[in-house]
Amino acid sequence: STYPQYREAVIATARHFGVDPDWVLLTNGLDEGILMAAVGHIARARVHDAETIIPLPAFDPYPNSTAAVGATAIRVPPGRDFAFPTQAVLDAITPRTRMIFLNTPNNPTGQLIAIADLVRISEAASGAVVLIDEAYIEFGGTTFLPQLPRFPNVLVGRTFSKAYGLAGMRGGVVIGQPRALDPVRAVTLPFNLNGVALT
Repeated sequence: STYPQYREAVIATARHFGVDPDWVLLTNGLDEGILMAAVGHIARARVHDAETIIPLPAFDPYPNSTAAVGATAIRVPPGRDFAFPTQAVLDAITPRTRMIFLNTPNNPTGQLIAIADLVRISEAASGAVVLIDEAYIEFGGTTFLPQLPRFPNVLVGRTFSKAYGLAGMRGGVVIGQPRALDPVRAVTLPFNLNGVALT
């Protein structure tokens, strides 16, 4: 009967992922976090010729969010046997690049992006936000979270839908330093996660 309060859940989530609570934004599924990242960093900045980089194959919310904010999606095809195209992603970065969507392990291929490649891209795209979608990381691979203190331009997306079996509850998390997270927080609705999901 009352609007939900989030602080306790934020603190518990931060403890679970080993990060500062101020680096945590709870979202209505990671889908909302992806869209709000695009809104916060592209639409709110009113960049008329903004581009996003989307390595293929890609989760639908990446191009959908790009279209929603009026940006242009630069789609990068995969390498042989769906290998992650690190050099092609680096080559696609321009002054117009505002977001790069990276999915590891990839949905649907299961391919991982090496931490070293995530670091190279994050360093090369210092003028953009790199969103690393780790929705399936519990099933294999190494999380980028220990690297996050070095990168104020990186957001890590996690979800409670997959390994935690709570897809119907729509609980997601966007994690990042204030420089990257605050613009997302500024455009996310205040009561985005319902009380049942919060519980």
